[in-house]
Amino acid sequence: MNGVLLMAHGTPSSMDDMPEYLTLVRGGRPPSTELVAEMRHNYEAIGGQSPLTALTQAQAAALRARLGPDTPVAVGMRNWTPFIKDALRTLASAGATRVIGIPMAPQFSTLSVQKYLDAATAALPPGVTFQAIVTPRKLRKRRAPSPNAQEFSGTRSRTRAPAARLNRGSDRRSIS
Repeated sequence: MNGVLLMAHGTPSSMDDMPEYLTLVRGGRPPSTELVAEMRHNYEAIGGQSPLTALTQAQAAALRARLGPDTPVAVGMRNWTPFIKDALRTLASAGATRVIGIPMAPQFSTLSVQKYLDAATAALPPGVTFQAIVTPRKLRKRRAPSPNAQEFSGTRSRTRAPAARLNRGSDRRSIS
């Protein structure tokens, strides 16, 4: 049976969780008091909590409704609860033997999406396979820059490379 895993970065559940969250984000290195204060200030500016986890949970609920009861859907975060490893165990407990991973990041990056994939691969329960749907940079189609792009830099040659990097298509490939 197939299962679906939506993966994202994760955010602390409360301001009190900030030091532990930042320790995870920093690969186990504890944050300075100043960094914790800065991040708490940033979170206060958006109401004290990031909407990332709630939005990802809502997307999972919508996907669950669309796919029906025979396809389990779970959410896994790399840096906070629910963790990717726990979501994989939940999917395996529901009978999934093949998990389709969907990184919820808007772009492919080895600093984000690749770490989601690595976390999922490392935590696979016995008898479960993993396949991710990603958009790697090298497979995206190049699109010509807007004719108006030259207005911002003065020459088309100076805008072509940045515009091509920013305006890629949406070819998809699976990584097993």
